[in-house]
Amino acid sequence: MSDDGPFDTYWYVDSESLEVARQIGINKYLLPGGPRPFTDIPSIYDRNKAIEAANGTGMKKGANIDGYLAAVRAHERLHSKKMKEAIGRRDPARKIEPMIERGRDALKHKVDAEIKQSELAICNAAKDPIAGERTKRFPLEYPQRSNQDWYRVAVTVGGSAETQKICE
Repeated sequence: MSDDGPFDTYWYVDSESLEVARQIGINKYLLPGGPRPFTDIPSIYDRNKAIEAANGTGMKKGANIDGYLAAVRAHERLHSKKMKEAIGRRDPARKIEPMIERGRDALKHKVDAEIKQSELAICNAAKDPIAGERTKRFPLEYPQRSNQDWYRVAVTVGGSAETQKICE
C-alpha cells in the first residue's frame, strides 16, 4: 500500500497460483511398439515377449517385460500419491496467503522461503525408497551397445536412498 496511512509500505499476498505438475516418463525403447535400438534386431519389448513365450517369466531363463512396465507405472503412481498426501499436510498456499511484511522484498523473501520448505517436504515424502513399498526384480534382456548381442539382467523397481538424492 502507498497511501501514507498506517499500512503504508506494507505488502501482502493478494493471490497465488501454485501447482504441482508431474509426468511419468518411461524409456520408449521398453514400450510395446517402441523403436528398435538397432535396425537389424527386434525391439526390446518384442525380444522379451518372445523369451517369455518360450521360457515363461521366471528369473533364470524367462522374461517379464509387461510385469516390469506395470510395476514401474504403479511405483510412479505411488510417488504421485505420496506427493498429494504431503501437499495436504503442508500446502504452501495456506502458509503464504496470510503473510504481510513491511516492504515488497521482505515479503518476497518470506514467501519464497516458505515455498522452498514446502517443496522440500513434498519431495522428501515422495522420494525413494517409498515407505512400505517392496522392491521388485524382473528378468529382462537388453542389447549391448558394442556388438548388439543380448544380455540378461535383473532390473529393479523401487529405488534406494543412495541413488535418489533429488531433494537436496
